Amino acid sequence: KPHPQMIEMIIEFYEDSKDKFLLVGDSTRDKLCAKNAGIDSILVEWGFSEHQNSIHSFKELEKLLF
Repeated sequence: KPHPQMIEMIIEFYEDSKDKFLLVGDSTRDKLCAKNAGIDSILVEWGFSEHQNSIHSFKELEKLLF
């Protein structure tokens, strides 16, 4: 990361359009990797870093996605 190869391989494996993918990450490198791959991303507060405008709990993430 932030090279998009890992994401591109996953998208290719599932043979679907990029707009169906969302990277949930805990670092700015994750967000940059998603941007470089051309997909959306969400930053979460658990993991290695704290971010502004991020998701603070799994419940909050679940509400956003479903």
